[in-house]
Amino acid sequence: MGPTRWSRYVLQFLWPVMTALGAPEFLAWTARLEAQTAPPVLLFSDLTGGPATGNGDDSEGRVAGRDGAIVTVWERNLGASPEGLTVNCAGAPVASVYLLENASSPADLWTYHRIQKLTFQVSHLARTGSGHITVSVNGQTSNALPFTVRPGKIFFVKTSGNDGTGDGSWKKPWKTIPKATTSMNPGDITYVANGVDQTTVSDYYSAVVLGPPAEPAWPKALIVYPGARSRIGNTTIRRGIFPYDSEANVDSTNWVVAGFTVTTGKVALQTLTGSRVVGNHVTAPEGDGADGAIGVWGSDAAVLGNENCGGATPEPAWDFGDGKTGTGPGPAHPHATPGTFVWPVHVSLDGKTCSQSGTVNIMEPSLLFTYTIAAVIHSPGAEGALFQSDVTAVNLGTNAVNLQLT
Repeated sequence: MGPTRWSRYVLQFLWPVMTALGAPEFLAWTARLEAQTAPPVLLFSDLTGGPATGNGDDSEGRVAGRDGAIVTVWERNLGASPEGLTVNCAGAPVASVYLLENASSPADLWTYHRIQKLTFQVSHLARTGSGHITVSVNGQTSNALPFTVRPGKIFFVKTSGNDGTGDGSWKKPWKTIPKATTSMNPGDITYVANGVDQTTVSDYYSAVVLGPPAEPAWPKALIVYPGARSRIGNTTIRRGIFPYDSEANVDSTNWVVAGFTVTTGKVALQTLTGSRVVGNHVTAPEGDGADGAIGVWGSDAAVLGNENCGGATPEPAWDFGDGKTGTGPGPAHPHATPGTFVWPVHVSLDGKTCSQSGTVNIMEPSLLFTYTIAAVIHSPGAEGALFQSDVTAVNLGTNAVNLQLT
């Protein structure tokens, strides 16, 4: 088809569709159309190896302990539903599919790249040793990604966990990320559940210090659970994740870090030889010398599918509805008298406003009702449009309400 005929085709057939749908929906429509005809393509995965058994996750009817690691693959052309997909890992159909979704969070690879995510569980029938991941759809089979089935333990961190009495299992999880990083052995994987954040400084001006190194064939992995969100750092912290073992005075090599929302004042992530940094959302306005937002030291390191959002973080403005206002990421608002307080709050940021209301029981006038905004994140290439930011209001650590800026 020559240029002239192609132009006529676009004007006659495609332009009315784009006009009717609008540009964003038109792009999504063309992506769905392409997925129906183009062969599936697997781009990269968070894990390249892991156990085939020992996962205690019994959600949605899964059998606790029978099957293994949870793996996410970034891909194209798999369609909108896992129905009709045949997913194989290491010579066996996968045990279950957790998610098939647009890769829009935490790293947005969908808006401009039309990349999706497929998350599945390795079956206990998978063969030990070197193997591959493939996906078949509509009679077409994808390229293969490497995956090695090997021993290792699977742990969990949840907001309901306990670092003192927990053992890291699905039923008795740990509560904090630092507990996990100091408890894992080479080959182990820890999945971090929704709402587990590490926003305070530990050692070396960092929110998370990874601790002891792993081995090339037995990496350690710290991965956000499918569909969950976990925040690391804040704008006042120098480093988000720092790869160092202070007790042994050695570097934390051969680690996998995937799926986190990392916000710092300097460098968000530093990774070393044999490590993988995959699918993280990074906000690091200044960088740190040669490191930039993500620093890579050593060799055989993979940095894949991360979204790096630089630039200064704007200040949110607060209106508490009683004539008092506040600024900054976490203003505290005192109430003059005890009792049941009906509060409205309006949070504005870059011209966007979130309004919410609720009630809270103020037991003593001296106690503060604090409103916090954990991270202000902007999507690159979208003229500074707000990408995502959760606001939480808490009193006495027991009453909480989540707000979403829209």
